[in-house]
Amino acid sequence: MQLAEKIAGNTITAPSGATPLVLANLKADKIIHIATSDREMRGLAESVKFFAPDAEVLEFPAWDSLPYDRSSPNPGIISNRVSVLTKLAYGVSKRTIIITTANAVLQKLPAPKIFKESSILVEKGKTLPREDLIKALIKNGYSRVSKVIENGEYAVRGSIIDLLPSGAMDGIRIDFFGDEVETIKEFDVLTQVSAGEIPRLQLLPASEIIFDAESVERFRSSYRKIFGAVVKEDLLYESISAGNKYPGQENWLPLFYTELASIFDYLLNAVITQSHLAPQNFAERIELIHDYYDARKGTDYKPLKPEM
Repeated sequence: MQLAEKIAGNTITAPSGATPLVLANLKADKIIHIATSDREMRGLAESVKFFAPDAEVLEFPAWDSLPYDRSSPNPGIISNRVSVLTKLAYGVSKRTIIITTANAVLQKLPAPKIFKESSILVEKGKTLPREDLIKALIKNGYSRVSKVIENGEYAVRGSIIDLLPSGAMDGIRIDFFGDEVETIKEFDVLTQVSAGEIPRLQLLPASEIIFDAESVERFRSSYRKIFGAVVKEDLLYESISAGNKYPGQENWLPLFYTELASIFDYLLNAVITQSHLAPQNFAERIELIHDYYDARKGTDYKPLKPEM
């Protein structure tokens, strides 16, 4: 089934405030509901949790950046999205209800296998060279900083690596003894004070772009094929070629992967519902994407066509 056909799902027309109750009582184990805004998405998710306490209710927001923006989405939003996508990629074992928006549905995603293959297991007492962990963090989109504050950041202090993983509220402090993981502790990112110790940790990617040798070469090859020979001072091409982040790089996400997916591919055979204004939201977003694409054409930006 094509994306457009899936989007044309069941429209929920219910008295004001009754949508959460309708969703909670739908006879389906997998549901994707398309809300009209981020605000409605958050409100619905909280209410559905109340009416369906045994279900896994997950919010899946869109990036907070505009189409073809020169800045990247907020790290917290990326963290939320990656956390949800990784959880779904591993498969669900209980009733699952995804609350999302038209903007999020229209965004293309890496295939589920990407997130399933990119998580990192860290266990106390196990051998894991510190440099290997740092390389894995860089590959998975983490940024090195002097002090960890936001999701997707890590800091190195001697034998200690601090980081704030995707989907986490508390930081993680990993202390090495040689090539062995000696301790794994949680810590408060505000006070930087360590708390309880944990035996193991499954680290999620911090980005929807995985920076390994294959994805970087794929980007380089696709970029040249689409835009022609690379001229001097192409900062985007130079940064990605060097394995470095570039502001707004997410807008070239299709160039990093051989296949892309949608949120529907992460929760197969789900019942798809939408608020009554969602079709209008889709039309407005598609028009906005094309307007921004037209505005970027002929500039130094090099936008990908909307259909990519």
